[in-house]
Amino acid sequence: MAADSTARWVPAGRPTRRDLALAALLAALAIWRLATADAIVWTAAAVGFVTFAIAAGPAATASVGTGTGSWFRDISVPSRVLVIVAVVALVSSALTALNVSMAMMVSFVHGNVLGAVAIVGFKGFRARRAAE
Repeated sequence: MAADSTARWVPAGRPTRRDLALAALLAALAIWRLATADAIVWTAAAVGFVTFAIAAGPAATASVGTGTGSWFRDISVPSRVLVIVAVVALVSSALTALNVSMAMMVSFVHGNVLGAVAIVGFKGFRARRAAE
């Protein structure tokens, strides 16, 4: 039953070579940056990883996620750019107002990147199992 509920979490099909190459590059970059960082907030990295996995998985297939995705695809490209810039500005302002450390922000972002890599891996694993 769990396989049925997770089937919609990641697009069907195998990851393309471009997906795999980008995932490998991002994984190497994130791991290198975490390994050479002056300070790492492992909790923030873990929260970033889990947050991305939830946002790209179950939250994306929930009614709020599908509605938001549909709305975002329906608006024009300039409107999408405006929404992205507004979200970045809001998040940046909130992080500045809350005085969040750079190490925490960087760790969270690298956790997100590793979460994206995990999604590509999950997609490949699921495609391989479906082929068997």
